[in-house]
Amino acid sequence: RLPWIADFRDPMLFGFQPKVRPLLAPAARLMLSSASHVVNVTPRCVELDRALFRRPTTLITNGFDPDDYTGPAPPRSHNEFRIAYTGSLQLPEGLRVFMKGLAKLRERVGHARFGHVRFMYRGNASALARRVAEDVGVAMALDAGEHLPRAEVIALIRSAHLLLVLSTPEMSKRDPYWAQGVYPGKTFEYIGAQRPILCVPGDGAMLISGPWTNTTYSASRSLQIRARLLIA
Repeated sequence: RLPWIADFRDPMLFGFQPKVRPLLAPAARLMLSSASHVVNVTPRCVELDRALFRRPTTLITNGFDPDDYTGPAPPRSHNEFRIAYTGSLQLPEGLRVFMKGLAKLRERVGHARFGHVRFMYRGNASALARRVAEDVGVAMALDAGEHLPRAEVIALIRSAHLLLVLSTPEMSKRDPYWAQGVYPGKTFEYIGAQRPILCVPGDGAMLISGPWTNTTYSASRSLQIRARLLIA
């Protein structure tokens, strides 16, 4: 029998409602009963997969290709302070908290200076980003667009002054797969870009607080976000 490995980016039952997973667990366990090993990319999910499949399970995180970051970084704007976020928005609560921080920043620095702050969003939730920005009153700061080719994403995050990560403290109360957060692939791209990272809401951010990052800020309230933005 040929040995084989099941390598998951997301856990096998991640996309199902928590109450349905116990019904699907026997079938999932059967499917992987002959696997020599199981791999996942997030520590908590490794624990859950090990318990579910009862197979040897190992953590191998996502990463980044250093060759993508060779050569000089694109020039950073001298006229705007640019905060970038790329990819999906599965956690709109965190986005709202961040934009409330932008609103507090506008109150502090005034309308004219705030006009030089730009939140660059690129991904599949531009309409959601615009809606939240309008609700909070910071639509003037938002530059939202659709997905970009990978090379353009790398150029965008390398040229930003600050990169945004949205973390998962609220989701952790509703779903065991989120209990200790997840390691999204974008986080590793951010690490590769060697730009300061702001984690909102702050939940420890263990991955981005390691020695391989440039500068990490963590904030869970709008006033804290304002303070971090003023430092950055």
